[in-house]
Parts: sequence; C-alpha cells; structure tokens
Amino acid sequence: MAMGFLLHRRVRTGTKLAVRICSIPPSHRDYLRRHHEVEGWIEHAAAHVIAYLIALQTANGIIGNMMEIGVHHGRLFILLALGCQFGETSLAVDLFERQHLNLSQSGQGDRVRLIANLEQYAPNAPYTLVTADSATLGRSFIRNHRDLRFVSIDGGHSRDTTCKDLFLAQRMLAPAGVVALDDIYRPDWSGVTAGLHDYYQRGGKLAPIALVPNKVLFAASAEYSSAYRKRLTEAFPQLCGATRPQEFFRFDDVLMINNDETLGT
Repeated sequence: MAMGFLLHRRVRTGTKLAVRICSIPPSHRDYLRRHHEVEGWIEHAAAHVIAYLIALQTANGIIGNMMEIGVHHGRLFILLALGCQFGETSLAVDLFERQHLNLSQSGQGDRVRLIANLEQYAPNAPYTLVTADSATLGRSFIRNHRDLRFVSIDGGHSRDTTCKDLFLAQRMLAPAGVVALDDIYRPDWSGVTAGLHDYYQRGGKLAPIALVPNKVLFAASAEYSSAYRKRLTEAFPQLCGATRPQEFFRFDDVLMINNDETLGT
C-alpha cells in the first residue's frame, strides 16, 4: 500500500513535553475495561493511546476543550469527556436527527443513546452537543471553540468531507493539540485515506505521531509531533502491560502500533 505522502513528512523541531511518563487516571482505566459495552468501533489499542495522550497533556499542563466529529453512540467520545479538567468541556458534533444528510452512512449519531451512555459511564463529565454538518461550521464556530487540545475525526467518510474535517481540526487545534483520524487505510472506507492524501496535497500541516494499523492515525502540529511520538514510545511498555509488550514498528517517523486485545488495563 502506497503511503509515501504520509510517511516521509519529517519533523525538525525540538519542542519537549516536560513530563515523560504518566499514569492513565482511574476513571479512564475503568472505562477502558468496559468500553466494549458501548456500541461503536474504537478498538482496544487506539482507546488506550487516546487515554494516554489525554493524560500526558494533563500532566504537562496542556489545557483546552476537546471535540469529536461523528460520535455515533459515544464509545470514543466518552474518553474525551472523562479527560476534561475543571473548566473544560467536550464538543460532540454530529448530524444526530438529520441522518438523511449522512451520505456515506458512516455511523448513526443517536442523541438519546449518547446521553444515556454518558450518564452511565461519565456521569459527571461536561459536554456540549452540536447538531451540524461539520462542513458547515464557519468562522463563528471556530472563533468560539478554537484552541482544542484533542480532536477526533470520525464523521463523513467521503474524500471531500475527510479533507475538510482535517483542515477544520487544523484551524481549531491548540499549539500542543492532537488529532485522531479514524478508519485510515481501510479498503471499506477508502474515502478517508483519499481525503488525507488531498489534505497533504493542499498544504495540510499536521504531522503524524503514531498509527494504529488500518484504524487510527494520530497527528499534531510539526512543533509537537516528534515530542508526542517520543513520549508515546517511552511509555509503550507501561501502556501495554509488562506481561506481553506489544510489537511496534517504525516507518520513517511514524510509530505503528499492532492492534491487539492484550493491552494492559
């Protein structure tokens, strides 16, 4: 599979994250044991990486709201909501009742089920629901909600929508923010991979951190991506558990994490 447009993006900055290794908070660890109970598609490895990156941000004093585009029933969104610090919130952007606009049929945002799952798994977590097509979110939305520290993109899986969502995330991201792009390099969702290609061809500036194969690409600004990659590599044995460390492979500057259900919780 041709991935040269992604794997050859070099990072030349020395920006550091002061805290090297941190622990995933108990609230996240509890949910990581149970996230399969919520209908959705976030897998074990990707869920652990998301929880760890959010914890690493918190440990390093990085603040900001979080956002997911395309929440379905909240399986991943709950991770963001649980990671909120005092004064932060998580934005759930979805078509919700406007599913007739969901042309790619990627997920089916359900407001009632989402709220019920949040009440069960993250009862005290702050969140805001935004009913919208992400492509229509304009300057006022960006101005009111910018400087996000984590953005998950799992909305429309077409080439055009993916590219637009990546540029939206780039515009809204805080300097040390992280983006997670779901369903990358999957033949059944080829529009996501094509959209990522278009994003880079049109001057996209997010640089890869890590890749859970055929599932999630993590990226950040060029200023911070290498620091995140280094910290994730250092934490890898602890993150995966001492009994059976996961394999990981480096392709140029990208860490590939084998998606396996044996990650420690």
